[in-house]
Amino acid sequence: MLPALVFQTYVLLAVPVAVVEERISSDWVAYVLIVCLSLLAIARFFFPGRIRQMLLAVFSYRYFSVVEKEGMMFSETPSYLLIINYILIISLFIFQTLMFFDLSVIWQNIHDLVIYGMIVLFFSVFYLLKRTMLGFLAWIFDTRKANTAYFTTLFLYNQFVGVLILPCIFYHAFSRTDYGLYAAWALVVLFNVFKIGRGALLGYRVSGFSGYYLFLYLCGVELAPLLILGKAASVYLFNQ
Repeated sequence: MLPALVFQTYVLLAVPVAVVEERISSDWVAYVLIVCLSLLAIARFFFPGRIRQMLLAVFSYRYFSVVEKEGMMFSETPSYLLIINYILIISLFIFQTLMFFDLSVIWQNIHDLVIYGMIVLFFSVFYLLKRTMLGFLAWIFDTRKANTAYFTTLFLYNQFVGVLILPCIFYHAFSRTDYGLYAAWALVVLFNVFKIGRGALLGYRVSGFSGYYLFLYLCGVELAPLLILGKAASVYLFNQ
């Protein structure tokens, strides 16, 4: 009787402690979501017309032409607000995916917030390197105009996806189901495929190159790095 009583007492005391520790360790997720909502609120309040143009440019070629001709896409405040929101949200999405598949166990001695910060840093550096690489390829193949159109498309789509999957990430963070994560994955995959096709079409309109070769070029630029990173990650994770 005594060992059973001791065990029951331990369970009753341990469960609340575990719940409290889990809640405390995930508080930072709420703060990240609050920051993202604040960024969107600031962008919507101070730049409503410009935000509307940029979001509609994802689907409308007329609005895309307006955004591209103004030439301030990469140096204006609303763009920075939306792209920061995208990096924070996509990093949280990747973090939730790692937790879902229990892949974060290899970093079990590192705080979750530090892991999230590493993911944010990775995406920030990745997109800076990607822009540099695209600029280098444009210089080699003399496709600066097409490259500008494509990178503008990439920028717009990333900003739109950051806004689109925010409710899914929010729902997954504070619900007991995983439907939010499934929905986020579906939206990210769908819009990345759409982005490649739209980029090929815009490149064809701007440069006059063959749509087939442009599609291969975009697949190499978009899919090849992801496949290489995915392969490297799988080799690293499954060899632990």
